[in-house]
Amino acid sequence: MTIRPNREPAGGTVAALLRQSDVMTHGAKVRAVAGRLSALVRSAPATSVLCAVMIVAAAVTVVSGTNPDALLTQLGYGLPAWQQGHPLHYLTGALVLPTPELYVVMGPLVVLAVGYFERRVGAPRAIGTLVLTHLVSTVGITALLALTDAEWPWAALLARQTDLGISAGTIGVLAAATWVMPGALGRRIRWIGSTYMVVMVLRSGLLWDAEHLFGWTAGLVIGPRLARRVNRTAHGDPQAIAGRAPRIKRVRAALACTLVVLAVSKFVTALYPGNGGIFGPGLPPSLPLPGRIVGAAVLLALALLVGNALRRGLPLAWWAAVGLAVVGLTSAGLMTGTRYTADLLLWGLLLAGLVAGRGYWPWRLPAGALARALPRMLVAVGGFLALSVLTWWLLRSQLDGGIHPHQIVHRALFEEHAILARTGTAEALLTATSVIWAIALLAVALPLLYSAQSSSRTPHRRRSGGRTDEQVLTDLVVRHGGGTLGWQRTWPGFTAWISSTGDVGVGYKVVSGVAIAIGDPVGPLLRWRAGVAEFQKFCLRNGWTPAWYTVSDRFLEVMGDEWRHTVLGEDAVIDLSALAFTGKSWQDVRTARNRADRDGIRCERIDLRTCDPALRRGIDEVSFGWVNGKPLPEMGFTLGTVAIADDDMMRTYVALDAAGTVHGVTTWMPVHRGGKIVGWTLDVMRRRCDGFRPVMEFLIAECVLQFQAEGYDIASLSVAPLARPACVATADADLLSKALDRLGEMLEPAYGFRSLLQYKTKFHPRFETVHLAYFSQMDLAEIAVAIGRAYLPELSAGQALSIARALRPRREGADPAARPAAVERQPVA
Repeated sequence: MTIRPNREPAGGTVAALLRQSDVMTHGAKVRAVAGRLSALVRSAPATSVLCAVMIVAAAVTVVSGTNPDALLTQLGYGLPAWQQGHPLHYLTGALVLPTPELYVVMGPLVVLAVGYFERRVGAPRAIGTLVLTHLVSTVGITALLALTDAEWPWAALLARQTDLGISAGTIGVLAAATWVMPGALGRRIRWIGSTYMVVMVLRSGLLWDAEHLFGWTAGLVIGPRLARRVNRTAHGDPQAIAGRAPRIKRVRAALACTLVVLAVSKFVTALYPGNGGIFGPGLPPSLPLPGRIVGAAVLLALALLVGNALRRGLPLAWWAAVGLAVVGLTSAGLMTGTRYTADLLLWGLLLAGLVAGRGYWPWRLPAGALARALPRMLVAVGGFLALSVLTWWLLRSQLDGGIHPHQIVHRALFEEHAILARTGTAEALLTATSVIWAIALLAVALPLLYSAQSSSRTPHRRRSGGRTDEQVLTDLVVRHGGGTLGWQRTWPGFTAWISSTGDVGVGYKVVSGVAIAIGDPVGPLLRWRAGVAEFQKFCLRNGWTPAWYTVSDRFLEVMGDEWRHTVLGEDAVIDLSALAFTGKSWQDVRTARNRADRDGIRCERIDLRTCDPALRRGIDEVSFGWVNGKPLPEMGFTLGTVAIADDDMMRTYVALDAAGTVHGVTTWMPVHRGGKIVGWTLDVMRRRCDGFRPVMEFLIAECVLQFQAEGYDIASLSVAPLARPACVATADADLLSKALDRLGEMLEPAYGFRSLLQYKTKFHPRFETVHLAYFSQMDLAEIAVAIGRAYLPELSAGQALSIARALRPRREGADPAARPAAVERQPVA
């Protein structure tokens, strides 16, 4: 026997500690998950018990191997169960589903609907609503079938059927829960849900479709009564703050949702074929066909794309929606039998609604865009016809029946059941041709559908005296100001909008379908409300979502409760009348000035258009050196550049040594009030990486002293986005504000927003809050994406990876305070 020495190999102790650390980390994760699960169960105990009962029922069903038909006979509820004297089946059958896979669908629905409602209104009301809506739906449809004329084929078919599960009650709870949801979200779910339930009864007509409609209706009736007993102000209901969306937006959204619901219902009936609805022949459902599922999936994809464009008001959206409605009508009209009566009715109503609401899509596509798309469409149609004929000829012996011309139309409309294949090979080839045809349609339609999102749709108007909107907006900024960021409205890349009365102006930029207005409206304060309403209508008619970026407290006071808002950041403003670099708190600034004097560094104001070419090359060298030396992308939008300062209204100051070397550069925007300049706002600040280290403190100090000597009132250091003083962040308990604080914390290592805010405190400014104002909480995701793309319009994959690497130390626990502050460039919100 070999006796091994009791000795750890090299590194053994470290390896053991790492293994122990991994075990502890794993154990901590398990405990954290268990703690969250326990908290979730405590917050919704009734839902947890209901889910546990469903899990036990699913396990028993799987272990026993009970046949679904046997379950429906033994426990199912419906008219047969009532006639046989089994009223308890309406309760016992609610806890059982006929097949195990249905538990996978019902489980999440119960957790989301019942769990959410229980947390809002309490367990007793949630369970009471669930039981009540379940009984109203199941007993109600039983009574309806018992009283209906037996000659109605649909009713006669359902009178012989039974059902299982609590889906109708769960859907009723979801309907009731919409009344305690945020106003805009609740209204949209009620509209979509009501439309879907009615469409499924008309088109599919299965027993559970009718029960779902009854349960949904019962929930809509019960919900308002329960909602009045709930304190909705704690939930932050948008309707309590902002009014209803304008009519143009509601009509567009309603028609878009209807189109998508029709496509979704077609896809659902392809997976679970119905009996033809209330107008149907009263025949049992047929088996699902793979070709029909593919066609329904293609229609759903097209409907989602067209519906989104329809909602946004894009020019081709109306025509595309009309095309889909005509396709649906044509497809239903070519079929024989009453099974397709509902399709004719539904697509006809949608087409009528689109025609009646034509005025809500006022824009037209340029003729050139249509001319470019037409040849592509003809090529796609010709290729489809050729491919279809070739496929049919090759498979002629594997298809049922002959090939007729009208089947080409069916195939083009993705009605795959028009041709039945006898072999798997034939079915696969037919499906492949449909997929190729769908891809060709999308390739042609998408570029045309989304070709008119840009602001180029808005012509530059010339007003009296031949002045453009940009010139009028500049005059308004000079006359009325517009805050410390007022001059940004005149920058290249922003579009000017002037009200019909000519006294209110807005500078905006359209990104991803969102019109981001910069700062407050420019004009008389009494005209702001009317100007904002007119600008909102202008945006909605263009298919844009309006958002007001970096607005002041005055904007919120004037608009009242019409617009929701959240804090974006703080504008650091220095009052020049009381400025003096005295006292211990100004030590850093005095040290920077003294060192500059000792090292021969001076501050000089220059004109970028007339300065010495060698000096301009030195400024460009500092600017490009800073940009090229950073692995992260340069941000744009409201962040200025040296090139923008090539303007007779802006000022540029540089720090030079005795040899003429540029060590730093700052640019400043004018702040107007009452037709004159009353201050300056810092825009760009960049320094040479290997130059005079405290050059920014020196430049800013010299500039504000010169502004003070010239008699100006204020100097703004501008806004550091996603970075707020601790007192403001602590007092603001808004959920979105907390999310922005968290985002600023994550991005701190990459962009140094909070470090910049801390840096500004050296100059002891007063902070003025700026906000993001938006009309509906439903627009937040779209606005957030647009703002991100505005700041980083050309973000490459490599730059995204650089951002991820910059964020990695923060995720690993590194101290962001140990990283250098990113103060070379002023990130204006």
